[in-house]
Amino acid sequence: MKVTWRQGAYFILGCLLGVVPVLGTNLLIGHAAEVAAQERLSAAATQLVDATDRILSGAESVVNSLTARRLSPCMTASREELEHDVFVAPAVKVVVTGTAQVVCSVPTMSVREFIRLSPTEVLRDRNFRLTVVRRDQSAPPSLLLTREYTPNYEFGVVIPFDSIQAGLFDAAAEGIGGSIVIGESTVYATEEGARDESRDDLHRVLRHSVNYPFHVVLQGDASLLSHDFAFLHMWGTLGGLLVGVLTVLLVTRLLSQTPHTVSEIERAIADDQFVPYYQPIIDISTGKLAGCEVLVRWVKPSGDVVSPGAFISLAEQSGLAIPMTRVLMRAVCQDLEPIYAREPHLKLGINLFNQHFNDMEIVDDVQAIFGRSRIAFAQLVFEVTERAPLTNIARAKVIMKKLQEKGCRLALDDAGTGHGGMAYLQELGLDIVKIDKMFIDGLGKNKAAESIVTSLAELAQRLDMEVVAEGVEEFDQIARLKDLGIVHAQGYLFAPPLPAQSFVALAEAMHHKGTLDMARAVQKVA
Repeated sequence: MKVTWRQGAYFILGCLLGVVPVLGTNLLIGHAAEVAAQERLSAAATQLVDATDRILSGAESVVNSLTARRLSPCMTASREELEHDVFVAPAVKVVVTGTAQVVCSVPTMSVREFIRLSPTEVLRDRNFRLTVVRRDQSAPPSLLLTREYTPNYEFGVVIPFDSIQAGLFDAAAEGIGGSIVIGESTVYATEEGARDESRDDLHRVLRHSVNYPFHVVLQGDASLLSHDFAFLHMWGTLGGLLVGVLTVLLVTRLLSQTPHTVSEIERAIADDQFVPYYQPIIDISTGKLAGCEVLVRWVKPSGDVVSPGAFISLAEQSGLAIPMTRVLMRAVCQDLEPIYAREPHLKLGINLFNQHFNDMEIVDDVQAIFGRSRIAFAQLVFEVTERAPLTNIARAKVIMKKLQEKGCRLALDDAGTGHGGMAYLQELGLDIVKIDKMFIDGLGKNKAAESIVTSLAELAQRLDMEVVAEGVEEFDQIARLKDLGIVHAQGYLFAPPLPAQSFVALAEAMHHKGTLDMARAVQKVA
């Protein structure tokens, strides 16, 4: 096979597309890993803030209890009550009363004064003060939470280092480093929490307490936080490679049968290689055949059948869609004239393109081809696609009116997916709305699709228009369409597009029996 530069370009494009699944899969998994790592840090930070909040809240309750009781310093009864406070609030290891000096404590303090390591933070809306302190130069920092009783006398509790840092140790065990900051002073920090913050491979989360003047900062290596995704990365790469190889093979296969030049389409038109296939349209209220939609296929001399996606766009761009449609209409007359003459209720849907509405040529073609046939104008339905916009609405309205004056009807194809939409229904005076498959697929599954189908059905009823559901593939969809008052449907649930002989045989069978199990009928005639 001779390979053109265009085919070569598409092959290269296919190879590039083959790389996309690998890159895309890894990007998606990488993004999921990043999100999981960030969520893991966020959860740990929230847990640490909540735990510290609970400790401080318990300490605050003890201080309130001390203040309410106004204990005399270091009486036996007072010490017993202080010991009880320590027992019910395990995080409070030392209870103190006094201002600068420790007057009474449980357990007994080893020094008489605290070494203050940070400015005192006043708790908003409460007469409490929070200070970072140390019992001596060798001791780890603790928190001193106090409440003033008199100008020279206050009650307070000491929260030792290990009570709060336990949460940080738990995080560190998970590969997360962090620090707790009171006001502007970093009180506790793990070794991981003190790492260089300029590193790009670290995830960081900052979480503030809403109740107390502190916040926590947690950070961790991205690779450690997302280690669970390594397995997915491996399989994602393998899967992406497989999809990539299949993509290249598919493009190579398409190159062997897909036309890419205008001259090939011109020769195919001249040789009558474009032939009509017919997809049945069923009256779902009676089970009878209501007609069909004409769909073009390129049947090459080799017998290979090329789907419209491979050539329609080029045919439209080159203006060859018009002579192609003319060839199809002539073939339709030859294929269906006998059965349609005998069955006048059957409708025949033919797709037109936006170029058909630039001049009166389509009206002349319809007159010349069908005017001499036994297929009545009233049986013809010309479908206006939304794929490309009509360039001149006013001129299109005149052409459509001419077709309607002959008795033909006009349908909006693929309603809701293209440029015209509701404007076409409003301005062009169409007779039929064909709801696109992607909305029919969503019936009973997608609220948006359900709403669109319902709205189109209600609008059509108000405008006295017929509705046809396209792409019906499930029995549940039939039940829902009936509920909405939609009578006509087409899709693979009934039959795929059929060659002329098979469609005529199907129509003949249904003519004799009235209604027929579509699956059995298609099996017989296929």
